[in-house]
Amino acid sequence: MKNSILVLALLASLPLFAAGSMHISGQKSPDEVVEKDGIYTVAPQGKVRIQLYPKSGFAAVYDNADVEVTAEVSGSGNIQLGVHFYNARRAWSGSNASKMIRVDNTETETVKAVVKVNKTGIASVLPLISVISGEVRIESLSLRVAGGVDKNNYKTAPILSGWSYNSGSAIKAALENGTFSLLTGNRQMIEMLAPFQAANAGEKFRITGKITGKGSVSIGLHLYDRRRAWQGTVWQQLKIDGTLSEFPELSVATPAGKNEVVSVRPVIRVNGNSDIAIDALHFSK
Repeated sequence: MKNSILVLALLASLPLFAAGSMHISGQKSPDEVVEKDGIYTVAPQGKVRIQLYPKSGFAAVYDNADVEVTAEVSGSGNIQLGVHFYNARRAWSGSNASKMIRVDNTETETVKAVVKVNKTGIASVLPLISVISGEVRIESLSLRVAGGVDKNNYKTAPILSGWSYNSGSAIKAALENGTFSLLTGNRQMIEMLAPFQAANAGEKFRITGKITGKGSVSIGLHLYDRRRAWQGTVWQQLKIDGTLSEFPELSVATPAGKNEVVSVRPVIRVNGNSDIAIDALHFSK
């Protein structure tokens, strides 16, 4: 049975552990780290701690973010959980770790620690686990960034009223006094959908509202036939640098070779490296 030591809510999950995919530092002899069937057994023989962290799976973060690091472990020993920091060029920029955590269980248990991104200029992180003493078996290592959005919390994360998440991920989302703010990192994007609206080829949709901040946003219409089978998308990409309150019209058009379009769903895609706030965005004919 797995015992939960600490539970936090509203966190964007990013699993990172896989067999054979870990960097190992501090190891002095082959016996100190043994990997078998996706489980690492770590037993430091001297005073130097042994640290493991994944070779890939960087998670985008923001200044002063809280990162929850989770490991599934068993055995008897002392460990620390933490994160390595990287700048926008993926150059290592330091690390931060939890206080010592005692592991003493023959069965697998889940241990967690919250670590703060306490340096500026940090763009991404990787989780780390340090075995200080004893013999500890590590089955998984993952992290979650507080306030983020991904497929694991689409239904509960903050969003514009009447809209729903469709795909992608973001570092942070917040809804305050009707204004929805969203922060995306490098190689991220998030797509949101409004409810279905009846439409025919040739009709134009007008957009009202305001987008403030800096970044890139694509607005469009997903197109559907009578059976609500997707037939394509009409897109307009907008660069945001300040405040944008005038938007281009979007024309409904049945793509060549596709079924007749009879309904649409307005869509907003916030592209990577964007920090924006959206106020009362509406689509109408």
